Amino acid sequence: MLSTLTLSAAAIACLFSYPTLAAIHERSTATNWKQVATPSDDTSVTLKIGLREQNLDQLEALIYAVSTPGSSEYGRYMEGDQIEELLQPSELSNDAVTSWLQQAGIEQISSDGRWVTFQSDVGTVNQLLETRFNYYEVNGVQKLRTNAYSVPDELVRFVDLIVPTTYFGVSNSMAPVRAPLKPRQAASDLATLANSTCSDLVTPDCLHKMYNIPANYTPSPDSQSKLAFANFLNQSARADDLYKFEDAFGIPRQGFAVEFINGGTQSQTIDYENRDEANLDLQMLMGIAHGLPITSYSTGGAAPIVTDNMYDGSDLTSEAWLEYFSYILSLPNSAIPQVISHSYGDEEQSVPEAYARRVCNQIGQLGLRGVSVLASSGDSGLGGSCESNTGSKAPRFTPIFPASCPYTTAVGGTQAMYPEIGWNASGGGFSDYFAQPPYQAAFVNDYIDSKIQPDTLDYLSQFFNPRGRAYPDLAAHSAYPYIATFSNDYLYPNGGTSASAPIVAAIIGLLNDLRLSRGEPTLGFLNPWLYAKGFEGLGDVVEGSVGGCDGTDLHSGTSVEGAPVIPYGRWNATVGWDPVTGLGRPDFGRMREVLGAL
Repeated sequence: MLSTLTLSAAAIACLFSYPTLAAIHERSTATNWKQVATPSDDTSVTLKIGLREQNLDQLEALIYAVSTPGSSEYGRYMEGDQIEELLQPSELSNDAVTSWLQQAGIEQISSDGRWVTFQSDVGTVNQLLETRFNYYEVNGVQKLRTNAYSVPDELVRFVDLIVPTTYFGVSNSMAPVRAPLKPRQAASDLATLANSTCSDLVTPDCLHKMYNIPANYTPSPDSQSKLAFANFLNQSARADDLYKFEDAFGIPRQGFAVEFINGGTQSQTIDYENRDEANLDLQMLMGIAHGLPITSYSTGGAAPIVTDNMYDGSDLTSEAWLEYFSYILSLPNSAIPQVISHSYGDEEQSVPEAYARRVCNQIGQLGLRGVSVLASSGDSGLGGSCESNTGSKAPRFTPIFPASCPYTTAVGGTQAMYPEIGWNASGGGFSDYFAQPPYQAAFVNDYIDSKIQPDTLDYLSQFFNPRGRAYPDLAAHSAYPYIATFSNDYLYPNGGTSASAPIVAAIIGLLNDLRLSRGEPTLGFLNPWLYAKGFEGLGDVVEGSVGGCDGTDLHSGTSVEGAPVIPYGRWNATVGWDPVTGLGRPDFGRMREVLGAL
């Protein structure tokens, strides 16, 4: 509904009698997109203005207070309405933005107190934002966008971002890394072989052994520990595939719940193609944490994404992170699963910084409510595009979002067994948006200062931000051997950090089960605990390395024509934290012992 103005008409008129446009508020480079037409001034357009939230400095302090062992507030989580009241944009911001739009002659305006949505025409919006909207095209797809826009100086303190404006919408989603083998029909001899050796295919029994989870471990039915995973890009987990997975590996049949967000869908037909990711997430969670309720969040829509040089525009969708997290935050604490796994991400530079920060703060709010948010670190090693999208095309290691958000627990990948070593394609590195958080400073600075030769650091520093948020935080099995999953009635060997994240999420769910059964709070935002104490329950991975940016495809080893090359680019696994496997691999038994000392 239309927001009610609380300022006097005279005050508003005084504030915006002569609005002065500030420097450009946001800008993007539309790589690969070609301007093809100019819309008429009467072309309809709908935009949303994100109002700047208040007290974000207090949000960070509160998150660390409830998440850091030794704090008097540790585990004393807040309710959603308390946080919403803390962060609510000021009435002044809502009124000022609404008045600005009204003075421009815009009538169709609505506000929920956080976002002001309005419908107008291109001519009015061009004048309002001192910009020029045009039609851009790539691979036959057209979008109405602009490369930059401005807002009045008087509004800069009120406006966080305006969407969609400079965002062209090319996705860099992560898909499971499937082994180069033909799908095989499920057969008992395959399962028996894998269970007996774990050398051909990693099964749930193998994962239990690898991560020191008792084979007969059963969660308490009364603990209320719950798990969830996100589905984007029309991915759908299939119940019949889950049952085949459970039957093949001796797991009692258990289903899963589905919640739909922003027009999400869920197909159960056998000929549906977009289910590898969703099936992998679900089956990893069920294979380790059977007995805990599991929810699939099926989310439709697309987030605003800035194009980068890796993508040609053939895939024009992306994760609707804001809508997704807004839905979860709207739920009461009792309805939110305490651990949520995400096997999706985009190159950080392809996500507008204001958008990324807004989403990251949403993730932090979940941590403040006792929820652990995990995300895959990616399957592109040092980077996918390996060059900046600012227009200079300068060589650059390209981090992954939301793994780069400091409130996310980023999960990298390992390969092999006994010992596990770092997987060569696992994503890892340093954020260009987010500063190094205090909880990881000692570990990460030790890596930078003592584990990299000074001349090597001098050379590599031109390609990454040594003082950015470093990731991953820990790692789990990704490939070699691949992991057994079922999709459309067939057994497929799958892998990647899309497997690692739900593996770790399931283990955290079991630890929450123990804590809740003892009357203790859930682990919530994991990272302060991991870096302060939890690392004692991990196995350090000291072998392996992460490559990339060498002109070849990390998975096939084939040359990629025109791909940027950064000579000698590599991260090595070493003692302590490293950008390959973080602090190490989980060990359920040891982590349980460490938690017993809290």
